[in-house]
Amino acid sequence: MALLITRANGQLTTSLATMYTCPASASNGAIIKNIQLCNINTSSVAQPVSIKVFPSGGTSRFIVYNVSIPAGSSFIANADDIYMRPSDVLQGIIESGGTTLNVDFYISVEEYS
Repeated sequence: MALLITRANGQLTTSLATMYTCPASASNGAIIKNIQLCNINTSSVAQPVSIKVFPSGGTSRFIVYNVSIPAGSSFIANADDIYMRPSDVLQGIIESGGTTLNVDFYISVEEYS
């Protein structure tokens, strides 16, 4: 079994969007090691953020739900590994009351083939 250590990064918006998709080449799945979220808003606006896992052929489940990240602050979700199979998708959104393009994300991933 081969291991590829990789990452995904970008910005969340007020529309649900893909943060990471476990590729077919990771035939033995992937492990999300941590998810770092940073509210880059320079005013005092807190950003409410949610993250879901959409298993291929299954029901989506929240792993972070409506967590309020204060302006200029970060949130790190790394309490446990998140196991994903090929075609599983991790998606995130800035919830109602937040403003678009003010939350950066960085995800550390181990992919197994």
